[in-house]
Amino acid sequence: MKATGPDSCESWKNAVLAGFIQIPVLISLKTTGVVFVGFLNKWQILRKEASWPLTLFIASSQIFAPIFPLLQKRFSASSLLIFSGALITISQCLTYFAGSVFHFSISFVFQGFAISGVYMYSTLIFMQHFRTKRTAATGLASTISSGTTTFAPNILQKLINELGIRMTMPLLSVASLTSLILSLFLKSPQWFLDEMEEREKVRSATQVEEQELVDPRDTSETSTMENSSHYMLSGKFIMDVFCIIVIYNANNTFLMIVFDHARDQGIEETSALLVLPFCAVGDLMMRIMSGILIDGKLISWQVLFAASFLVEATSLIFWVTSSTLPSLLVLSVLVGGCNGALVSLIPVLLVNDFGISRFTESLGASLMACGIVTCFRPLLDGYFRDVRGSYDGMFLVLLALCVPCGIYWLSRSVYHIRMLPSEALQKRANVDVEST
Repeated sequence: MKATGPDSCESWKNAVLAGFIQIPVLISLKTTGVVFVGFLNKWQILRKEASWPLTLFIASSQIFAPIFPLLQKRFSASSLLIFSGALITISQCLTYFAGSVFHFSISFVFQGFAISGVYMYSTLIFMQHFRTKRTAATGLASTISSGTTTFAPNILQKLINELGIRMTMPLLSVASLTSLILSLFLKSPQWFLDEMEEREKVRSATQVEEQELVDPRDTSETSTMENSSHYMLSGKFIMDVFCIIVIYNANNTFLMIVFDHARDQGIEETSALLVLPFCAVGDLMMRIMSGILIDGKLISWQVLFAASFLVEATSLIFWVTSSTLPSLLVLSVLVGGCNGALVSLIPVLLVNDFGISRFTESLGASLMACGIVTCFRPLLDGYFRDVRGSYDGMFLVLLALCVPCGIYWLSRSVYHIRMLPSEALQKRANVDVEST
């Protein structure tokens, strides 16, 4: 393996670095269930009220995501990554002064906005270092961030029990500060910047030539289709966004309510908490395996999407009908594994379907749609748990969303398999042309 350049040793070092930088993101997401129960225990409020700070945290990380591509036009990805890391650290420290759920909500809005920037730009920068091994690199980075935070819920629960939630939350800034320091060393590769500059010169020259040849009064050309955002009107983008909405909301909702649901089954709190690390173990295993399976060409990423959605839907059926700790732990591993595979493949999905130059733009639009949907979650939490007395309806809603996504990706998998022979012939023809 070469020392520098695409898919080099330097590239893999940056993937590892990005994995450690993303640790605060995973800590924040994996501990939502513990924080949710912490709010319930401290203020004795309804689930609908306790879920609002965490919903605003998730929603702000998604709704404000389109701002980052706009900022990227004026600032470098590296500087925006550093800014986001600093904002997380400061907002977590300020939770020390929070005296109510409302105060936590304000802090969580800023934290959500910041973790979106950390995830988006750390992913973008390390993916710029790769050409052919992006799936494996994404799996490696997400494995590091997920693996190091497997027992974060247990640690946070212990701290909350001993110190209280107001004293515990600022302690998370230690991890954020470490991530901020590491982000100073994650930079875009020079060879990639040179390539992008060269492409921009070619694109500008081509546009000048076209303007000289085309009658400026002629409006019949589909100028809107040449706009960089026209792909957002395509059926593929709309379906990708729908699937991403389901992925993030299923993952975040499951992590937030699963601990409380286990307590509702009459399981002692310390034992009920085990569902979160078991979910994290499944998440970690599939983040590792997804990159190995796809880059080893043992399975396509389309097939893995289909399998993950369908297995998760099946697991949710049994989740509603199970009430014993062993069965819930097994199902937690399955659901966590499916969510881990799906979440880790979102960057791969967007880059493969729309290109790396549109990654921040497409991810920002997708996350904004997710955030809008997320804002309705407290109403569902309150209805199913506070009114109906059970989270079973919530799990069935997630099931109903996973099924059409699984069918869609099953159809894309079949199409991909059918296209493999023609793609192989095309590659062989290209090789023959180059050899002559």
